[in-house]
Amino acid sequence: MRIVWISVLLAVGLASYRAASTNEVTQLALAPKDSIVIKQLPSRNITSDNILTLPHVVHLDSIYSNVPLYFEQDGHQYFYVVNGEWNKYPLEDGTDKCLIGIVDENYDTVLPPLYHKIFSPDGIATGYIEIQMDGKIGLLNYRTRQVTPTTFDVIFPSKTLGVVAIGKRGNEYFNILPNCTDQLITNKALYPTYLNILRAYEYTITDKTLLHYINKHQTANSDDKEQTTYYSFEGGVVMPPSYIIESGLTSPWIEGIGTSESYRAFTTSEAYNNIVDTKIMQQGSISILISDFYRKGISSRNGGFEHTETMLAAIDTTNNVTGTASLYVISAQGKKKSIPKENNYYKFIGDSLVEVCFINCDIFGVDEVLPYNCITSYKYLELRPNGELIPSSENRFFPSTKYVYLNEKYFKGSFIFLKQRSKQKIAWPEDENVGVYIADHLSAEDLDLMYNEILADYGYKFKEAKWDKFFRAQDWYKPRFDNVDDKLNPYERANLKLIKASRDKVARNPKKYIHGQFKGYR
Repeated sequence: MRIVWISVLLAVGLASYRAASTNEVTQLALAPKDSIVIKQLPSRNITSDNILTLPHVVHLDSIYSNVPLYFEQDGHQYFYVVNGEWNKYPLEDGTDKCLIGIVDENYDTVLPPLYHKIFSPDGIATGYIEIQMDGKIGLLNYRTRQVTPTTFDVIFPSKTLGVVAIGKRGNEYFNILPNCTDQLITNKALYPTYLNILRAYEYTITDKTLLHYINKHQTANSDDKEQTTYYSFEGGVVMPPSYIIESGLTSPWIEGIGTSESYRAFTTSEAYNNIVDTKIMQQGSISILISDFYRKGISSRNGGFEHTETMLAAIDTTNNVTGTASLYVISAQGKKKSIPKENNYYKFIGDSLVEVCFINCDIFGVDEVLPYNCITSYKYLELRPNGELIPSSENRFFPSTKYVYLNEKYFKGSFIFLKQRSKQKIAWPEDENVGVYIADHLSAEDLDLMYNEILADYGYKFKEAKWDKFFRAQDWYKPRFDNVDDKLNPYERANLKLIKASRDKVARNPKKYIHGQFKGYR
């Protein structure tokens, strides 16, 4: 059996999963359960033989620059039409290369192509679509074709009778009414807040919220003088409501939903996005929300896939999102998938630090010292006084040594070799299906690296040739001092002692501490 690892990363951004199940995470007092759930996504198999859709696409494509998306509602079809160069929303570079509108199957204009973004239908309220122009949000009633002007920074759902939604403009909130006017909310107790909404709100993907891709293909004939144009309808996409995207707790563009069977297609059969933890930090001024967005389904090429991402958002007392981060992403494809699960994969440290435990597969090129394909690793995000979330910038493979007092937990985890790493002194089984070896504890050599990189980070000049050669190959290393004891912080002083003691124990009896298992994948 064989597994293909797609990516494991940690990065800051609005968008981009789960390394432990929700029941493995201790819920804090404010943590809502199953806040945003996407259940039993519909399977859609739409082909170019669809006699209703295809003629409309061909005709609209002759009028507009592109017809990239459509949806169906109440027996009617609505097409997103583009003038200019179409970009998928997450790939935009900040420039306005196209304007988007909506046309129905009668070729009547529902919304003129004057807008920079059009969201999924029914995301914020039934019968409505959020629309965006120059960064401001409005609403379209696609049934009556009435438009609430694009004057809001973000729009929230409302459960008040006679109110379609609630718009935020600056620090003020407005009820958006069915006649497309807005009304100032004067009672601050009625303001929507992320904490309150996410405790109770459920966003479910259905046929109503699903946008279908329309892909245009052109192929040249044998003499390369004429081209044949054909269209395929391969897959669905959802653009969640603006306030969910603004929170940073979900991807802004969810693809691969209800796809048709094709070589590159994949169908999401299960997905959910829920808040797994919440904590108030910085003396009550900032709330931290952490969410997991998990998907799995069928890949026509590899048989199946899993994709999991964990996001973090910082929200101040005035309901502004001050910072967002994608903590890590793990993807795997194949008939059998094995994404190592970590208990307590993040935790809050003090009043301004978040520790993230994840599987790091970005360690190639250091075989002689750290020979693994993937290892359990830790990263840190700092919450600044202004609410920004800043990832720590570290030279170390083991940055925990700088931020926390280590214990034995930090020496354990999943340390993964693939079979093609022939340099490893592992007696591989003859079974050709065996391709992965997973150890559960760092070796004595690994602990040597953990110890010495603390010193190297402060410019220690190594006497041992092995470490002098290794660290001189790192672009951050600047050998300057014969002794760096006065530069170490309290964590590092204590950790050096513990690492040395652990290293000596493992070296004396490695089988007592290191246990491994072979895994097979196709």
